[in-house]
Amino acid sequence: MAKIIYRQLKRDELLEASRLFQRSFNHLRRKNNRPTYDDKITEVSPFILHTFKTDREGYWGAFDGEKMIGFGHAGMRGKQWYLANLFVAPKSQVRGVGSELLKRCMRYGKGKADSYSLCTFSYNEVSLALYSSFGIMPIHPIFVMYRKIDKNFRVRPTGLRMVEDKSNKSILRINRLEKKIRGYSHLIDLRFYARSSHVKILNFYKDSRWVGYSAVIRNSHIMPAGSPYQKYLPDILTDSVRECIRSKGKEIEINIGANNRASFQRLKSHGFKIFEMVVFLSTKPYSDLSRYAPANLAMY
Repeated sequence: MAKIIYRQLKRDELLEASRLFQRSFNHLRRKNNRPTYDDKITEVSPFILHTFKTDREGYWGAFDGEKMIGFGHAGMRGKQWYLANLFVAPKSQVRGVGSELLKRCMRYGKGKADSYSLCTFSYNEVSLALYSSFGIMPIHPIFVMYRKIDKNFRVRPTGLRMVEDKSNKSILRINRLEKKIRGYSHLIDLRFYARSSHVKILNFYKDSRWVGYSAVIRNSHIMPAGSPYQKYLPDILTDSVRECIRSKGKEIEINIGANNRASFQRLKSHGFKIFEMVVFLSTKPYSDLSRYAPANLAMY
């Protein structure tokens, strides 16, 4: 067994890292009787390419000889350090690889970050213990809510006016809101969304007043979404669900803070169920989940 080498990843190693991610992710899910994702990975996802471009210093790999056995990726958005991915090959998970990768990923935030944060699955006990040992503690649970779209699925309009808008003005307005309700802005990621043909940026109005936004990805994922007014987030989610149905999506997934009773009850009334629960961990609390529906585990 060769000595484990840790170094920053290269562009041509991202496909191998993506496949390692899938193997490790599915191993974790099989252990916990969760469905796996077995589509063959033949190319690097646009999200990984985007974040490698913006956060190359945050990409680390662990190698046993020539073989990649671990992969970690952290991003910086303003003073927010966020761990998007940390996965170790199943046969190498008792060698301290995860801890060493986390140390190196955290260096990316040294002298710049005022918080260190991430999301992980509630059943991932090993990772919860690892992150807590670094002072990144559980802050709040998040429900991943899910519903299939069938021919009988109907949702009534809420009365809000919905406008698809990827203009720079729209993106800047959303970014200003996210700084307040998310806790940090991430303009570079919003612009990444705006460039994607698979993402719709929806703006919502009550009469002439702007009351929030949502991003609908591939007509099936509503994430993120937000409003300056707590009372409008359930309506924004409802009308976003209607957009998925109208666009002939096959399923819908939304992330909701477990303390957001109004949005949870609204989605439950539409037939959504809790698919699984994840945990947000951080060195300090931030974000108002009564007004914000997080993007995903890798971006929050």
